[in-house]
Amino acid sequence: MARVAPESLGSGYFSIIFSDGQAELTRQLVPLAAAVVPLGTTITDGGGRLELEIDLVAVQSGVIRAEFAGSDLAWPVRAEMTFGR
Repeated sequence: MARVAPESLGSGYFSIIFSDGQAELTRQLVPLAAAVVPLGTTITDGGGRLELEIDLVAVQSGVIRAEFAGSDLAWPVRAEMTFGR
């Protein structure tokens, strides 16, 4: 297992090399990318506000994104908050 900070996105890759002990058989490249972890869902109130409690005690840095796909009455929207380092 490896941990990748969000700011590392696109900065490199892990290389997994398979060998028979004599020669390389194949190579797999895995680009660096931070995990996307859903934190929950919530419903907006009459004024369009939302509230979701998130426990970030063990998290040092990251990005929180809130998205609304839109509806017949409202445009889609996305908000983002970066925290830590």
